Amino acid sequence: MIYKIYRIIFLLLITQLINSQSSKENNVYNEIQICESHINTEDYCDTDDIIEYHLNKRCILNNEILILENNLAICKYSLEQINMYKKNGIWEVNDDLDDSNPDDNDSNHDDGICNVLTGKNCSSEKYYLVDKEDEYAIINEINTNGNLYYCEEESKPCTEKEDVGYYVIDEDTVYTCKKSNNLIKCILGSIDRNIKCASNEDIGKLIINSQSNISICLNYVENTSYITELNNENSGNYIISKNPSNDIFIVETGYSFAIISINNNVITLKTDYNNKFKYTYVDVSLNNASTYKILLKGDTCPDSNSNILELECNNTNCKSN
Repeated sequence: MIYKIYRIIFLLLITQLINSQSSKENNVYNEIQICESHINTEDYCDTDDIIEYHLNKRCILNNEILILENNLAICKYSLEQINMYKKNGIWEVNDDLDDSNPDDNDSNHDDGICNVLTGKNCSSEKYYLVDKEDEYAIINEINTNGNLYYCEEESKPCTEKEDVGYYVIDEDTVYTCKKSNNLIKCILGSIDRNIKCASNEDIGKLIINSQSNISICLNYVENTSYITELNNENSGNYIISKNPSNDIFIVETGYSFAIISINNNVITLKTDYNNKFKYTYVDVSLNNASTYKILLKGDTCPDSNSNILELECNNTNCKSN
């Protein structure tokens, strides 16, 4: 009788141990919902998988959230908490953090600086130039390359701007984004009041027109300047001629114009233009406030056919018919 009791107790202990181990394995490994990709570590957080941060995503780990804040990944498993940060593309453990109370650590201290990845401390409807290689540090210096982000709402992840063109705040604050080696790099600068759209070297540059308003030089032909002011009324698709030496809008060889989009104070290269017709027609009237604007079906035609330019366009590049 005693033997049977001991045998039952032994079997119960073995069953409990197996269930406990299975529960732990399922808890740590099988229930991890991977958001994107993962990288190998040395069994931090009792697993080989640390989930890499991806914008606008939250990873659920062991029914707990992987908290991402100020470039720190706080990985929570049961009662264990490991703090990591990303340096030069590699996740590393922050040994200076006290896991017992992470809220007291300096790395979690709110320094008041905008974090474009989370939107924390970022103002709404504002652009920020950052250095991705320096943990997304904010760049305030003139003519320093960086990546441009736009924060639409406070405390929400900001959106990277990856279009060639100008993002104009005012005369003294202009973000210029160019393509180099298939990468978009932006700089902070201002408008040079000495530029007057007085030669083909000024094509594609921002100017201050005779009414002291911000405008863009679209073309210069036979001592004639074609200028459009940046405002909401003039928003639409335009063509811009090629600058022979400093062509920000990248007019390809064999073409004379590029198509750009003007949306109030934002001018970007229109890379996906397609009017589904063989030809594209442009109003080049000098007396038109929106000269060089692409005509749409239903638009009023210019008074003279000589003020209509017929073009063949391929995506963003156009040439005369």
